[in-house]
Amino acid sequence: MELLDALQSIKNTGLDSVPGIKHTNLFRRVRDNFYFEFVMAGEKVLYSPCHILLRGEEPIALNDFITSSEGFLEQLKVFLIDNLFVFTAIVEANSYYLSSNQDIFIARLLHYEGSRILVKFYSHNANEIAEAYDDKIYIGRDLIDLCKFSKKHFGLDSAFQSLADQNQKLQERAKIKLRYYDDYKKQYLDEISYLSLEIKGEMEKRLKSIPEGPEKLSGIKLQDISDHLLYLQNIVIELRDFTAEFEYLLRKREEKSFVRQLTKFTVDIKNTIKYLNKLNYFITAKITKFSPV
Repeated sequence: MELLDALQSIKNTGLDSVPGIKHTNLFRRVRDNFYFEFVMAGEKVLYSPCHILLRGEEPIALNDFITSSEGFLEQLKVFLIDNLFVFTAIVEANSYYLSSNQDIFIARLLHYEGSRILVKFYSHNANEIAEAYDDKIYIGRDLIDLCKFSKKHFGLDSAFQSLADQNQKLQERAKIKLRYYDDYKKQYLDEISYLSLEIKGEMEKRLKSIPEGPEKLSGIKLQDISDHLLYLQNIVIELRDFTAEFEYLLRKREEKSFVRQLTKFTVDIKNTIKYLNKLNYFITAKITKFSPV
């Protein structure tokens, strides 16, 4: 019930003000097809965009919260979508799925700590929810503080910390799920750990030269920030290419029980690359004082 307690607390105090963002067609599609999912006592409970129960056994406490919080849930939906636009590239990176008229957008809310929630995002075919719900497609995750819309260093520190956390989980599950663990450990798993730690170290070093927020950009050399972003993007690309090679091998050798975990990690890596590219584009436009449109 920690999640409901956190949401109720935010509902009483109000969500932090968010930018007046005018959504593009893609983000409007996400908003109109936005489904909330809660995990209560191990049970996944899914609600439609109109907050109608579609799947799972609904605990009384959750039912009471949903029925009394429709306005708040609509505000929360916009808060999450605006956060996705400003601090991630999850929607853009997965537009192949999200731009289809058949696909829906699912946000699974999990309590993390205090006012912070971990949101895992999925896409699914609207016609297959009832018959094949577990076949939904993982498209990313984000750690969000409901007490404030802003994020330090444009959200880069949390994005890179997420990659480090996912690598740790990957290493732990590899020992359990891989049939031929010893065959992969030195050549692939150890290398993934090495690259992940290198990325985290470079992130910590370079974020010292990147301001905590846009209000502190004055006096900072934007060209240097752009160089740091490009460097970080390049080493994450190296990790992406290596995990793609490992994933191909695992599929070839039918290591099905583990490959899904690696695929999720690869999705997070690709989302990070896309966001670094997106952020660098904004910085470059500010440097050049030029917009192509």
